[in-house]
Amino acid sequence: MQEHTTPPRAWLTVDQAFVACQQAGLDRTKKTIRSWARNEHVEAQKQTTPTGERWMVEEASLSVKIRSELEFQAQSQNQSEPVQTRVHPSEPVRTMDEPVRTRADAFEPRRTEANEGERQQTSAEIEELRRELRSLEIDKAVRDRQIDFLTEQNAEGQKNLLSQSRYIGHLETQVLQLGGAPDQTFLKAPVQTQAGDVRNPDQPHLNVG
Repeated sequence: MQEHTTPPRAWLTVDQAFVACQQAGLDRTKKTIRSWARNEHVEAQKQTTPTGERWMVEEASLSVKIRSELEFQAQSQNQSEPVQTRVHPSEPVRTMDEPVRTRADAFEPRRTEANEGERQQTSAEIEELRRELRSLEIDKAVRDRQIDFLTEQNAEGQKNLLSQSRYIGHLETQVLQLGGAPDQTFLKAPVQTQAGDVRNPDQPHLNVG
């Protein structure tokens, strides 16, 4: 006796299901397809991936859903009297003048003037924050350059001070070799230099004898 094996069922991602709808001539969004999966309008299951969970839609049930949606659209276009949808018995009666919407479509947000105004206000606030951020980045760059300049100036000043100190020490050595000695009276109090600066009393003043 020969055993009959059931062929494996094919599963589609939401992106693949979206493409299948488009190829069949049914204009539905990916969000609508996810709503079908959540509300069991199609057979679906969640699959865990490294980036999180995603819906997988059974291909055969999706084909049935697409055919039922297309049939409803065709009936709405060809008849002027109210037509009862065959998608679900609890669906309300619709006329040709009403847009074709399923219960899954109810999950999609509708654009209103208020929502559009909020979106424009949000965009303006984001643009203002970007300008402020750019201004802060420019100010930071200017301050960084000023700090670098002052750091270089300080290093150069320290270098010059060290060079002058060594030169003064060399002169003191030369004076002492010639028999000179520091002026002790001069060291007791600071005096004004020719440039008007107060001279440091700790710096020795040498007299050559």
